[in-house]
Amino acid sequence: MRYTFDDFEVDARLFEVRHRGVKLQAPPRVFDLLLVLVRNSDRVVTKSELVTALWPQCRVSDDALLQTIRRARRLLGVSVQSSIETIRGRGYRFVRPVTCTAEPTGSRSPSEDDVGAAPASA
Repeated sequence: MRYTFDDFEVDARLFEVRHRGVKLQAPPRVFDLLLVLVRNSDRVVTKSELVTALWPQCRVSDDALLQTIRRARRLLGVSVQSSIETIRGRGYRFVRPVTCTAEPTGSRSPSEDDVGAAPASA
């Protein structure tokens, strides 16, 4: 699946984030965070859900999630800084309109369970 918003594209099959067609250097956890948020742009994603998706079977501090959110916002740049809204005491919500495009038949894109299935390095 490919998720597009503004001039950005998050490609779940290739594990890439592109801006105007140019591949950006997204660390694995930042990519996974963006993928979870754009897939769930219709709702608030709780902090607990994000921690479970990004650090399965690991205990991490709240700061680890905050740093990953900060890196994702930086990757998206100043023009879309408000793309990831903090819902105080609840979690985060991706606020830009997102369009989802399916891959051609025969291509496999990661399922929801694939995000966070293998440990990622940030």
